[in-house]
Amino acid sequence: MRKLSNGTCMIYYELQEGDMLPHRALTAKMKNAGKSGIVVVYDPFRQITAIFRAGVSSLKGGVPSPLSDNRWQAFVKALQTREGTDRWYAIVQEDGTMSNFVLNGTSYFVGVPMTDLIEEDYANILEAIRD
Repeated sequence: MRKLSNGTCMIYYELQEGDMLPHRALTAKMKNAGKSGIVVVYDPFRQITAIFRAGVSSLKGGVPSPLSDNRWQAFVKALQTREGTDRWYAIVQEDGTMSNFVLNGTSYFVGVPMTDLIEEDYANILEAIRD
């Protein structure tokens, strides 16, 4: 787990053959450590990258909450600004709530241009975001 200067953390994980849903263990690790940030999972076999909002930023009513909405939305917007909305897809509900993950490609649609970002780029984007 990499701690950034703005108080957030990042885990970058390259999927290994046979891995199943590693983001669940990695987001739990961040939450259990009392940290908030992102988990980046890169699948080199399918050339898909998924980024998950993770951890604990505060206790709302005694319940741990992940990276703040403002930081998460700013992070996703920065990804889309840098590479385009055609590369990074986030689900937004009718009420404006954004999903806790963003995708570059899927198993069903690999026609999405692959991201050019590397581990350091994700860290730099997240680190630049302040509340």
